[in-house]
Amino acid sequence: MLYEPAPPPPPPPQYEQNPPPVQTPPTIRPETNYNVYYPEVTQPTRLPRPPQPSPVFPSIPERIPVPSSNTFTQVECGKIAGGNERLPLIYNGQSYARGDWPWLVAIYRRKDGSLTFICSGTLVSDRHVISAAHCMHQKNSYTSIKDIVVKVGVYNLEDWGDDVTVTRTLEAAYIHESYNVSTLANDISVFTLERNVEFSTYIRPACLWSGNTDLSRVVGASGVVAGWGTNELGPGGHGEPRMVRIPIVSTATCRASKPDFHKLTSANTLCAGDRNGAGPCLGDSGGGLYLLDSGRWRVRGIVSLSLRPENGDNTCNLNEYIVFTDAAQYLKWIKNVMAK
Repeated sequence: MLYEPAPPPPPPPQYEQNPPPVQTPPTIRPETNYNVYYPEVTQPTRLPRPPQPSPVFPSIPERIPVPSSNTFTQVECGKIAGGNERLPLIYNGQSYARGDWPWLVAIYRRKDGSLTFICSGTLVSDRHVISAAHCMHQKNSYTSIKDIVVKVGVYNLEDWGDDVTVTRTLEAAYIHESYNVSTLANDISVFTLERNVEFSTYIRPACLWSGNTDLSRVVGASGVVAGWGTNELGPGGHGEPRMVRIPIVSTATCRASKPDFHKLTSANTLCAGDRNGAGPCLGDSGGGLYLLDSGRWRVRGIVSLSLRPENGDNTCNLNEYIVFTDAAQYLKWIKNVMAK
């Protein structure tokens, strides 16, 4: 979401979320200061593969067993195939190899027989995805569960014929009961897939946060955001994903950098960014901020919003901090949902 501070006398500031901009049809601007932009780039709908039997795994294990018939006898959350030590150094806006972030999923909205990319998400079990609430629920619209499609293991969004990607619809979607569509407070949701996915080199879960959830303990640490957001190569929702490493800052530092952050941050958010033009942008909403902790990648943040550039463009201002939902503050809620 984006925000533009207003000149005096101050009309309400403009905000917008991080999905890519709407191309067609035009959206109705909300009466509040918030706006969500969907990339209306429709792509042909491909029927999902016939159902394959798969076992039910524990909802939030640190070590997730897979069936003996699978070549992967054990899959640990937060670890890529071959071990995390092989992950290359990460630079701003760098592309990466398929399988480096096997928990990144693409979320689509089904409309008029076509699929439109709307957000990213994080696979945290064989059947659960964490994303942002605003991906489904905005001021002027609500996307029905039956119209959400999740692509797991996907890499190039233009490749509709690869044998790795698994497509799932939803059995349920849980938006936090305290989510505020106007302020974007508690911007978090959990999707339950209609069928389990089988883990592989390219499909693996990230770990939930573990241990102390105090934000001060991770201030100064760098996390990684990956997704299909807008970048120098073009608009979001297309092609291959990119990733960027950004540092976490304290909420006090975030608020001191711009008065507008006082209204956008709370004890349940975190700010991150280099303020140098690199970071998550339109289309990265709902994706995770991943931190390497004790040898495992854990999802700590969920991409929520950014300020609007001072020139008023409908894009993200990467010269300011990005606001994330702090997923670690919602562990009890997440685990309760996953246990249903």
